[in-house]
Amino acid sequence: AFEGKATPAPDRMIYWEHTTDKGLLQAARWKNWKAVRNGSGAEIELYDLATDIAESHNVAAANPAIVSRLRQYLESAHREPPEQVDPERSFSRTDFLTMPRPRTP
Repeated sequence: AFEGKATPAPDRMIYWEHTTDKGLLQAARWKNWKAVRNGSGAEIELYDLATDIAESHNVAAANPAIVSRLRQYLESAHREPPEQVDPERSFSRTDFLTMPRPRTP
């Protein structure tokens, strides 16, 4: 890459996600491909980052085999998050007031 030569993308998949009011937003990267699902149940968008770094041309319809492979990966990579702790229920004001105080020198 530093000598101006193209370096082939690694043959591994990378996954990330986050949750919004639209639902689960997912993305995966594999070689020069990037798959994006913008919300629970949304269609997968596919971008060829080798020719479209701005992700402005969805090429999913022209590449069904790539979409299928990345869809399977998106589904298998997602894990339900652990139950979140409710701070109001897990640590009350009474608990705080009855905690031992650190000794001061």
